[in-house]
Amino acid sequence: MKIVISIISSMIIATILGVYGQGLAYFMTEHAIDINPVYYLTVFTVMSMLLYIVSFVLAYLVMKKEKVSGGSAVFSLLVISIVAVPVSMFSFFAMAMWWG
Repeated sequence: MKIVISIISSMIIATILGVYGQGLAYFMTEHAIDINPVYYLTVFTVMSMLLYIVSFVLAYLVMKKEKVSGGSAVFSLLVISIVAVPVSMFSFFAMAMWWG
């Protein structure tokens, strides 16, 4: 059960970092170390992508280890992919535009 909670929480955090990374970058520039916000956005984008990869790998390992039924395992991996790909593409595009 802890692994499932870890997967869900990493998906939520990754989605927040991917979608709201630009606003978080400005917030961190104003309230933390005063550096160019593009560096914060780059960190948030990389963290988001890594968290998606971690959640996908954890879901795959749970599927193999606990011998979850094929339909539910495929469904969970499909849901992760459906959420991760567009959010990662959007955050990468936004980061590329910020870098110019």
